[in-house]
Amino acid sequence: MHVLVLSIQIRRLPAALAVASESDAHRFFDALKDGGKIDMPLGPTFWSPCYGMVTDKFNVGWMVMVASESP
Repeated sequence: MHVLVLSIQIRRLPAALAVASESDAHRFFDALKDGGKIDMPLGPTFWSPCYGMVTDKFNVGWMVMVASESP
């Protein structure tokens, strides 16, 4: 008898957290990185003045960003 074992890795999409200020972004980012890992440090992007990615200690991915104002 032959047995075929498949290993499937399921990757979850990161949660998005949009905050009003850069200080709020740093506060949440620092709390989430405690015991986790930084995937992309906080910094400016073309869509946000402050954006970063972190995986928390529970292996949940987060995108933390300052919500930019609409034109």
